[in-house]
Amino acid sequence: MATIEVRENQIEYHGHTLRVLAVHIDHQLVSDSFALFDASSETVASHICAECYAAAGGELATCGHYDIAVRRREDTIYWFLADHEYVSPLMQDVPLNHVWSFPLENYERQLNANASGLPDFNLADIHLVLRRATIYRAELGLFTIPDVDDDPQGRLLLDVVARSIAADDLAICPPPDRYRTIRIGIETDGVPETVVEVGIVNQRCAMRFVAHPSFPLWLTCGEIQRNVASIAT
Repeated sequence: MATIEVRENQIEYHGHTLRVLAVHIDHQLVSDSFALFDASSETVASHICAECYAAAGGELATCGHYDIAVRRREDTIYWFLADHEYVSPLMQDVPLNHVWSFPLENYERQLNANASGLPDFNLADIHLVLRRATIYRAELGLFTIPDVDDDPQGRLLLDVVARSIAADDLAICPPPDRYRTIRIGIETDGVPETVVEVGIVNQRCAMRFVAHPSFPLWLTCGEIQRNVASIAT
């Protein structure tokens, strides 16, 4: 969970004083020229277009390009890169599929407003985030830690991951009380492992994608239910 700080800022442009916001995540400056937004904004622009902003008297700041999508689930706010043909990292060395999470109380306090109207994740959001990650082919699986008797090389799990992220019935579910963390080694030097967590919640198998790919919440679908039961129990 990260912290967010939002501060008022100004930019001078051809005699215009443009009101913008400076945003820090975990005390690191993301941008000092965010377009104005509030706690109920479903999309956010991390950089204004000064020409548009000045010409429109502050009503249009981005040429229509809002690069951050904002979602709320329970007491957490999530930011991720919005669905555009071209996207660029929000912060240096942070992958395109990263999802930032902020405590609701911190977010509302920084923006001095209520965020109750923000939408939850939908299926398109989940697919967007997961498909931006590197998904390894099943035949690249080399080993699992800990050992998985039915899948010693992790290839079944890699196949489940690839099929699940495309599933039309993929849905967020509560976290299980207990779960297993499984690391899948890849048969290529220097390639990071796939890491998943598996468990049972409401009598259904659930999985959380921790690394390659990653998504912050627990998910379930028919593919996971059919193929992970022996591992999750």
